[in-house]
Amino acid sequence: MENSVLFVSFSGPYPPHDGKKQRTLALLKALEKQYQVDYLIIDQETDYQLAINHNENKNIRFLKINSSRSNWQRIFKKVGLLFFKDRTITNYIHQLNKEKKYQFVFSRYIQPVILVPKGIKIIADIDDDFIELYRSRIQQAKSLYKKIRLNQILFINLRKYKKLKSRVDLSILVKQEKGFQNPLILPNLPFQLLFQDEIDFIACTQPSLLFVGKLTYEPNINGIKWFIENVYPKLLEKIPDLPLTIVSTFDVIDQELDRLLKIYPAITKKINLEDIQIAYHSNAMVIAPIFQGAGTNLKVTEALLMGRPVVTTSFGAKGFEENDDFLNICEDINSFFEQTKSILERTNLGEIQETIFEKSNSKFALKDWNKDLTTGIKKII
Repeated sequence: MENSVLFVSFSGPYPPHDGKKQRTLALLKALEKQYQVDYLIIDQETDYQLAINHNENKNIRFLKINSSRSNWQRIFKKVGLLFFKDRTITNYIHQLNKEKKYQFVFSRYIQPVILVPKGIKIIADIDDDFIELYRSRIQQAKSLYKKIRLNQILFINLRKYKKLKSRVDLSILVKQEKGFQNPLILPNLPFQLLFQDEIDFIACTQPSLLFVGKLTYEPNINGIKWFIENVYPKLLEKIPDLPLTIVSTFDVIDQELDRLLKIYPAITKKINLEDIQIAYHSNAMVIAPIFQGAGTNLKVTEALLMGRPVVTTSFGAKGFEENDDFLNICEDINSFFEQTKSILERTNLGEIQETIFEKSNSKFALKDWNKDLTTGIKKII
């Protein structure tokens, strides 16, 4: 069928409560404006049912297939192989393509690329670069065994990963990366916020801190615990009872974090807020102490869109340009403390917040993001 494309993913776009599903939904919304989309979900029955229930667009058809789950696949996974073929899925995609003659297959992440039959154009939303992700995990690993194991996984998958990269006709990245064919930069944006009709600006000059991040994600919970243990006590010496609000989509059972929250009563934890804008309106600035992971920090962009200055690490600021009044990059406890304290003490903080809001909403417009995707696709078809 003319103007049809196949979207392949190991998860569905609903519910868009985390950054990965929000980006998936944004990509799907952009594609559906130009094409009839068949969305193939691999293995995830719950995601498939949610997609069927949420879908009101006749231009989108959700499909599902299970991987073969052979003994070989179980062995591959145990060894640490992340990219392996599945004839059942490849044959299914082949049959779909015979019927629809897709203009291209859109792969969410690079893993599904290995399942696409040869001879079909592939666009892959790389998002997390495998090499960067594992090097980060190796660097942050605390035990020698974990470092060795992660190095092993990186080594045995590296050749296959590079081969998959070479199969992609258009590589969508969240920031500049080396070694990708026809790269298109589409940064991570707070899509759930941008899907709303309007983003409201409300200044807040009362000293207060906000951390937004899914606590079930290791880099987030490690980062906020580092901040509470090392930076927050120093801030309390200068600004007694300084409020710190932690916002997460999901709660987590973590004894160390629970212990810290009992020590500092001015820290509050809020789970699954209905309207994230309220959290930003009630706090003066955002902290993002992130030391590992991949891609770009979605919550940094969200904070800037809401008009809040951010103190983060060089890792948290990947993909962004440093600006003294917007994004403050720190590498150690003292600099994190000094930058945070300096922002909270500024007499013109409200004006700074408004400037950040206006410039960021101009820079991170969803319509421009969609336009860039459409333009990039047209170059290869």
